[in-house]
Amino acid sequence: MAATIMLSALGTASAFFVATRNAMSDEAQRVETQQGLRAAIDSMARDLRLGGACLPLTGDFITLDGTNGTTDSITTRTGLVRPNETCISTVTTTNIGASATSIPVQTASGFAAGMRAYIIQANQTWGEVFTVTGVDLGTNTLKKSGSFKCGGTCGSPAYPAASGVYALDERRYAVDSTNP
Repeated sequence: MAATIMLSALGTASAFFVATRNAMSDEAQRVETQQGLRAAIDSMARDLRLGGACLPLTGDFITLDGTNGTTDSITTRTGLVRPNETCISTVTTTNIGASATSIPVQTASGFAAGMRAYIIQANQTWGEVFTVTGVDLGTNTLKKSGSFKCGGTCGSPAYPAASGVYALDERRYAVDSTNP
């Protein structure tokens, strides 16, 4: 009889400890999720506040963009800065055609392969975002692949000498609905 009572007490105590351990694990996961969400919202709020910083104020530049559909998303664009907090930007030194893959610039310092950049015509009426595929600091040349999207709609040359080129920080926020 005593053994039965003892086994019953041990079973109840172990069930209590298992339930407590599971509750603590669930709480830890909840706290971690809340911290991750808070960090994401803080990052998004910062990007929204800084949207367009170090970029031209005229032209057709879009600092905040979004998609609505199966996957809703928000894209923010901000100019990149150097450690001394100056904007990473330059100007073209020659006329650039729509199919150009090399962009001679005044200085290529601060630009890097793989980064996004924005080029805007000298008269600031047309511009577009592109990906830098290479940088030659010796000749101050930025490389890109493919043609500019403007085609014949932006004039000839597509980007005349003294067109602005700006390094971009482009971030896309989206809800991942594939992992419930």
